Amino acid sequence: MKVHLAVQIFSTSVTASLRYLATHGYDGVSYFKECLATVRYLETMFKFFKLHDVSNKSQHVRQHDHDVAPYTNTSDDRLLWLDQEFPLYIKGIQEKSQAMGMRGLTKETAEAFLFTSKSTHLCIKYLISELNFFYVLTREFSSDAIESSFANVRLRGGSNDVTDCKAAEHALRQILKSGIIKNVNSSNIASDCSYISFVTPHPDQNSVDSTIVITLDDSTLIKLEKL
Repeated sequence: MKVHLAVQIFSTSVTASLRYLATHGYDGVSYFKECLATVRYLETMFKFFKLHDVSNKSQHVRQHDHDVAPYTNTSDDRLLWLDQEFPLYIKGIQEKSQAMGMRGLTKETAEAFLFTSKSTHLCIKYLISELNFFYVLTREFSSDAIESSFANVRLRGGSNDVTDCKAAEHALRQILKSGIIKNVNSSNIASDCSYISFVTPHPDQNSVDSTIVITLDDSTLIKLEKL
C-alpha cells in the first residue's frame, strides 16, 4: 500500500521534536507541555505500523531497530505487545474519551485496530509453531489484492464512492465474465501492472509453464473499459 507519506506523521523525528518541546519549551511557548499524550499516541501508532512492515532479514540491522526484525519465535515480546498492550491502549482511549465526553476513535477504526492486532499475533504464532516457519515477514500480509478488487468495482460503477448493490453486482459480473481487473492509478495499491488476468490454462493443455501471457490490442482494451 502507498502509505509512506502518512506514516511519516508518526515518525520518530516528529515525536522526538514534540517530546523535546513538551519538556523544554520553545521561546517562552508553553502550550507544548500538554502534548505528551499525543506523543505517546504517535509513538504507539508508529510501532504498530513497524510491526506490520517487517520486509526482510537485514532491515533491523541496517536501521538498528528490533521492531523490524523478522519474527522467529512465539515468545517474541512484540507478539505480547500486539496481543495485550496495544489492545489495552486502544480500549483505554475509547473509555477515557467516552468518560470525558469526547469522540475518541470511531467504532470501526477501533475494531479494525483490535482485529488486525489480534489476527497478526495469531497468524505469526501459527506459522512458526504449527507450520514450522523459520521466520515471518509481516509485510507479506498484504490486502492489496482485495483493495484492488474494490477499486475496480468502484471504477466500473463510475468511480462512485457510494456504490450501490446493483452497481457492485454488475461490476463483479463483468469481472467474472472477462477474467480481467484493471488496476486503478488513483487507488491505494502499489502495483506496476495495468491489468490483472485471472485466465488459467485448461487442464488438457500440455504446457509445462502454468503462466499464460496475454497481449491485448488497443481496440480490445477500449471494449473492456466499456464493460
